[in-house]
Amino acid sequence: MQKRIDISKKKKERRILLKKMTESDNIAKNIWKVAKEVLHNQETQNESYKGEKTPDEFNNQFINTGNGLLDKEKRKVKPKAVPSKIKPQQASFRLYKTTTEEISKYIDELKNKTNQTLDKLTSKLIKICKEELAPIIMDLVNISFEQGQVPSLLKIARVVPVYKKGAREDCSNYRPISILPPISKILEMAMRARFRKSTNTTYAALDIIVKIQDSLDKNLISAGLFIDLAKAFDTVDHPSNGWKAILKT
Repeated sequence: MQKRIDISKKKKERRILLKKMTESDNIAKNIWKVAKEVLHNQETQNESYKGEKTPDEFNNQFINTGNGLLDKEKRKVKPKAVPSKIKPQQASFRLYKTTTEEISKYIDELKNKTNQTLDKLTSKLIKICKEELAPIIMDLVNISFEQGQVPSLLKIARVVPVYKKGAREDCSNYRPISILPPISKILEMAMRARFRKSTNTTYAALDIIVKIQDSLDKNLISAGLFIDLAKAFDTVDHPSNGWKAILKT
């Protein structure tokens, strides 16, 4: 009898969890949310630091992580300049301008958050002043598209340390979460709306598979180089063309 009760209880729990997972439009995100609740990881994964560490201690950890990893390397590879055999790309494209109506739409899509960024603007405040701010943001986005640059002030974020795992008193066990200005999110929305239709990362992966299959059919050797770097954003020299040289040779 107890066994039947346990089975019935588990079935009911599964139905409840399944309903929770599928009741949201973003099913993939909801699955992870429910999984964290079931595994009791909500507190450890999403809790920001509330201890005695100072902002300077976290700041030093986050900005020096990349340098520390590089110093541990026994040898540093300095790729040569990009080989001359690499042909410059002839194709080019332009981003079509945005409108006040489009910007207003993106403002409406912002979440009603009141957490302030360094510019003291909140999503809620921008929504309240939508009619006044939309034309200004439109001009800002269009200038960004035309010049191919993102305003430096929109790159400045408020960084919040969020605990990952391990000893809570160790700064290296926290990951930095950047809270960007709402206007930068609007700029990102406008940029995403201008992606090429019917193209995505899935098609890019499929293109690689097709090329490998064609090479195999022709008895040619195919090779792939996949690099997984710790703290890649902090350790890779972004302005360098070295990676292009490695990938093309």
